[in-house]
Parts: sequence; structure tokens; C-alpha cells
Amino acid sequence: MRGTQTDVTARAQREVFASAWLGGWLDVVASEALPMNSYPVDERQTHVTSKSTPLWQSVFIWTAANALGVAVAMPLSVLIPLLKIFPALLVSAVVIGIPIGLFQWLALRRRIQVSPLWILTVFLGLGVTAFLASFFSFGEDETILALSSLYTLAGLIIGLLQWSLLFRHFRRSFWYPLSSALGLGIALWVALVTNLLNANGSFALALGILIYSVVTGVTLARLPAASPPEPAHAPDQPA
Repeated sequence: MRGTQTDVTARAQREVFASAWLGGWLDVVASEALPMNSYPVDERQTHVTSKSTPLWQSVFIWTAANALGVAVAMPLSVLIPLLKIFPALLVSAVVIGIPIGLFQWLALRRRIQVSPLWILTVFLGLGVTAFLASFFSFGEDETILALSSLYTLAGLIIGLLQWSLLFRHFRRSFWYPLSSALGLGIALWVALVTNLLNANGSFALALGILIYSVVTGVTLARLPAASPPEPAHAPDQPA
């Protein structure tokens, strides 16, 4: 029993003080190999991790997670025209959304024990947005305002799905869906207004990732952690 408690304490210390650089990423990935039930989920750990990580470091990790997700999704995009038996929009949502959701989840696991369902949120959000766009013919209008509004809607839907997994861990988490909508909408608006998509697509993509990641990352880092539940008191024993 004592050995188990020692392992739990050592693991908690490693998660709290893990570096935000390469060592931190290796620690996160390695920790996923262990069962989630191998240590208790303690909401108080959220407070400790939040306070031990500077804002710039949290935003950097969140930005790196989104960038890595996009980097993995890009070579996988060659599968989209090959899987013709499935709708192209569905395949695109899976290929783009799953890697981004996965790396976001890994980054969040440094701070909270968020559900693995997070991995599906970007995919589902993109899928719902694509369905709404085709059903209501949103995609026919290619003006800057229309396209930016469509991406804002996608950010809102993704943010709401992710909020459903966040609100148990944070107070005032309703700000997160708004930041997701704002971040994705502004990212595309800047790329269109500056004509970066035509001038330099790679730079436009990098700038979009940065804008979205900073807006949502700062919001995540600033959300106050939910208070741990009050310990239950045993009833007084009769004399």
C-alpha cells in the first residue's frame, strides 16, 4: 500500500513540474501508456498545475499542439480523394479533426484529466458545420464576410462540444466557446483580408494556427479551476 502511495505521489509531481519543451511532451505521451485509473483524479491538482505554469508557457504548448495536429493532418489529406466510397466532407473532417483533437487532448492532460472524447470534438464540429453549410447553401457565398462567418460558426460548434468536457473542471468556462468562435473566425478573416491565402498559403496557415491558438490558449489558461468537492464528514457516533 505504501509503495502505491509513493508511486502516486511521484507521478503527480512529475506531471506538475514537467517541462513545457521536448521533455514535457515525452512525459505526456509516456503517461498515456498507463491506465487512467492507476491514480485518483484529484481536482486540487488542477489548481497546482495551473499556478505552476506561466501563461506564455501554456499558450506555447497549446499552439504547438495545434500546429502538430495540422502537420499530421496535412500528409493524411492525400487519403481524401482515395476514399471515394465515403462523402468527401466526412473524410476531410476525420482526417483534419482527429489529429488536431488528439494533440489538443494530450496538451490538456498536462493540466486536467479531460475525457478522451475530446479527440472527437474537432472532427464532429467540422462535420456538423459542413452539413449545415451544404444544407443551407452557406458555401455558395464566397465573400469575406460569408466565409469568415462560416468559420466562426465552426469555431462555435467545436467550442461548445469541447465546453461540454471542460465545464466540470473550470468556472466561467462559457468563455471558451466564444474564444473558439472568435479565434477561428478572425484567423480566416485576416488571411482573406490580407490576401495571404493567395500570396503565401503556408504562411497564411501558420498565422491562422497562431491566431486561433493564442485566443483560445489564453482563455484556457485564464479559466479559474473548479473548487474541489467538500470532503464528506462521517456522522457523529453515539456515545
